[in-house]
Amino acid sequence: MLIVRGAELVWTGSAELPGGEVACGPDGRVVAGGVDGEVLDASGCVVTPGLVNAHHHLLQTAFRTLPGTRGVPMRDWLPRMAAAYTAVGVDDELAHAAASAGLAEALLCGVTTVADHHLTWPAGDGVGIARAVAAAAGELGARLVFVRGSARDDPQDAAASADAIAAALGGDPTGMVQVAVGPAGVHSDGAETFALLGEVARRHGLRRRTQANEQVDVEVAERRYGRRPLDLLDEWGWLAPDVTIAHLCGVTGDEIARVAAAGASATHAPGCDVPMGWGVAPAAALSDAGVPVGLGTSGGGSNDAGHLLADARLAMQVAPLAGRPVTAREVLTWA
Repeated sequence: MLIVRGAELVWTGSAELPGGEVACGPDGRVVAGGVDGEVLDASGCVVTPGLVNAHHHLLQTAFRTLPGTRGVPMRDWLPRMAAAYTAVGVDDELAHAAASAGLAEALLCGVTTVADHHLTWPAGDGVGIARAVAAAAGELGARLVFVRGSARDDPQDAAASADAIAAALGGDPTGMVQVAVGPAGVHSDGAETFALLGEVARRHGLRRRTQANEQVDVEVAERRYGRRPLDLLDEWGWLAPDVTIAHLCGVTGDEIARVAAAGASATHAPGCDVPMGWGVAPAAALSDAGVPVGLGTSGGGSNDAGHLLADARLAMQVAPLAGRPVTAREVLTWA
């Protein structure tokens, strides 16, 4: 039993407890106070819940600061990253090493849960890669949401892989490892992939995740379909309470209202989108409309770190450019 005692303030996310005490049981869960155990002196500190990195690509931790990938349009960045993956060869060992580094970095800045949207798959069912990432999380004591993503994968293959990964890693939806599914976006995957991965999610009771309204997503949707990305997600059944949408840089007021009415949630990744010049999500407007907002770092290929607190600070700094100023407390709530 670990007792955190002497803090200036314990903030639960919804309540403030001056001089509060937190007791952590052997399974990591917070339990009632008034128990004995090892004491951690938190004098002069504020205690908060573990932070959640709601959008990461852990594999990219192994591909940071590649020449020709900094501050370039997404239409150039995507193929350059793909070429790097191909040149190295993505396998279980690399996935484990990248996840270990990325998850350790997350834990060091107070993040205890990471959603890993994995999009690069060698031949096979992908279970080995999923298990390698889950093993890294288990070794470090991090919570993991492993997202079987797709980026131009064969729709049937992607669905079969998601089925296999859900069977291999699935189980307790409140446990240390959860599984989700999610195409990279309408720019990379069509209606069939969205439909088949949605069927996997329904069979296994999984959440769904995708990305929308970054540069390429808007460009491709308009060129290929003559539509906006959220129009397509709505038509394909991917605006719903079980869906989380990352980025949402180029959204209109009407689209914000649409996301809110659908009950979908959003993740804001300013440490990726701002330095790359890909846009600024109107996170405050989304939150004001009733959309649950989370923070993510996205991957190391676009964000040269995975430090959620640094990105929370950046979110606070750039918020006035996308609507209104936000407070540190508000951004911490997102985190």
